[in-house]
Amino acid sequence: MLESESVLLQRFTAGGDAEAFSEIVRRHAGMVYGASIRVLSDADLAADATQETFFQLLQNASEITGSVSGWLHRVATRKAVDVIRRDSSRRKREAQYAAGRTVDVRKWQDISPYIDEAMDELDEETRLILIGHFFNGQTMTEIAVSAKLSQPTVSRRIESGIERLRQKLKDRGIIAAVSVLAGLLSANAVEAAPATVLSELGKMALVGSASATAAGSATAAIGSTAARAATTAVMAGVKAKIITTAAAV
Repeated sequence: MLESESVLLQRFTAGGDAEAFSEIVRRHAGMVYGASIRVLSDADLAADATQETFFQLLQNASEITGSVSGWLHRVATRKAVDVIRRDSSRRKREAQYAAGRTVDVRKWQDISPYIDEAMDELDEETRLILIGHFFNGQTMTEIAVSAKLSQPTVSRRIESGIERLRQKLKDRGIIAAVSVLAGLLSANAVEAAPATVLSELGKMALVGSASATAAGSATAAIGSTAARAATTAVMAGVKAKIITTAAAV
């Protein structure tokens, strides 16, 4: 039986377990990259956003108390949206294009740039079930087991969640029937991260695990208050170490 996200996260935060971090990457890199590429429509920017999202996980792993996949999707979506908002010329063009228009959805391309931001606005319970089912490819049975719900309950919540998501898209001028939206999500939402991105995330896991171990040792040796400063200093060097490691490989 697969270890839960919370167990993997605990293994990483407690002992800097690189295998645990790598397993989190294996399970969710596609989901994170998928959110990034849908929002940004640029492979290089999406790769950067994916690596930044997992680096933030590396830094903040001990602070996460809920769903790891939900946390990763939210961070990735907001990082990607921030990139769009910083690109004032692109934002202006898209605003002019979107003004006054209504799109009757027929193709995945009609909704893919907006689906993740709309998903991020849903209530947490609905959001996590839809992320698990459509973006992580979990079956209803798997979700029922992990969420301790009956399968009919999961099915009903997916149906109601799609309706809520449809309303969020409608607020953006994007009109989709529930059946069309469900079909497009089922057929297109699961993404695979490029091999180059997975390679860089693998290096991040190795370097980050050593840093997490060092930070944990600092906490044990000098106490939590002083260790926080030490941890910040240790983690600040992780990006540089990752770059150095990548250059040497």
